[in-house]
Amino acid sequence: MALLTVAKTPVEDVDLRQVNGQDGVNITADLNYKVASYVYTSGGGSITIKDLKIAGGVDVMLDDISKTAFTNDLAPSGVLGVTGGAGLPAFVPTGDVVKVTLIDNPKLKPLNISVGSVSMGNAPGQSFGSITINQADLRGTTGFIWAR
Repeated sequence: MALLTVAKTPVEDVDLRQVNGQDGVNITADLNYKVASYVYTSGGGSITIKDLKIAGGVDVMLDDISKTAFTNDLAPSGVLGVTGGAGLPAFVPTGDVVKVTLIDNPKLKPLNISVGSVSMGNAPGQSFGSITINQADLRGTTGFIWAR
């Protein structure tokens, strides 16, 4: 059977246990997020944010690491802002941990975030102006996910 034919053959769920490969998953996203307006109201006052835009790319790597690797290597280093003592047990996972890393991908555009205007509810015609964040660089950021 030709390699191309094998690549196009569906794999049944029961056969997935036989699949071997490299650990981890990469997710690449080219963001083009737009919100016309966001209004927050509390106690009779409000704030309105108009024309919120986030554009650019992110490349995320997901890896499964063991509880032991997390506990021995990462938790004591202060990566969680907790270096030991009474608070640490609340952050120790009960099983494996998913490590989420934003990696460098020079093919992706950096993140650009903008807000067209910000106004208060009691002055709807008045704006504080606009906000722009250009080339936000989140590469190297790491997060962890586990069930408690």
